[in-house]
Amino acid sequence: MPDAKIKRDKQAITTEEMFKDYDLYLNYMRGGPGFGDPIDRDPQSVVDDINGGYLVERFALQVYGVVAEKGADGTYAVDAPATAARRKEIRAERLAKSVPTRDWMKGEREKILAKDAGDHVKQMFASSFKLGPKFFKDFQTFWDLPADWTLLEEEIGIPHYGSHYHMDVSELPDVKTVQFVEQ
Repeated sequence: MPDAKIKRDKQAITTEEMFKDYDLYLNYMRGGPGFGDPIDRDPQSVVDDINGGYLVERFALQVYGVVAEKGADGTYAVDAPATAARRKEIRAERLAKSVPTRDWMKGEREKILAKDAGDHVKQMFASSFKLGPKFFKDFQTFWDLPADWTLLEEEIGIPHYGSHYHMDVSELPDVKTVQFVEQ
């Protein structure tokens, strides 16, 4: 396309490799977090996903609490009484493992202070802190962290987006910067 405009942020979003114009690469993402409690999902919708090839039967049971029975024709159907019983068991298991919020938050704060999290979780927070001081300050305040507590991508020890190439997005030709202000 002779009249095509190519705009590229030097900070690669999906890879640290810089590509030349018209290079191709494969990138795919799957799924999303969904909304609501999985065991509140309509059991027939879960079975429809099994029959459609979108969900494995064992995940129907483990994640959604749906008991599905395979029929002679190879399709699955909901076992409604067994599903109700399994979902009741899941709720009881959750209650047995639950702790008061204040105790959970105390433990989470200790983990945050010790920077005890998976590398990808730490990287997500560190890159978010770098985007602007407000989120970092709100995070510090919410978790009652010391003023000198930080989490930088460089200390995590894994490659991160922007570690090789970084630019201010305002350098792109049609980007207008916006100043966020509190109202």
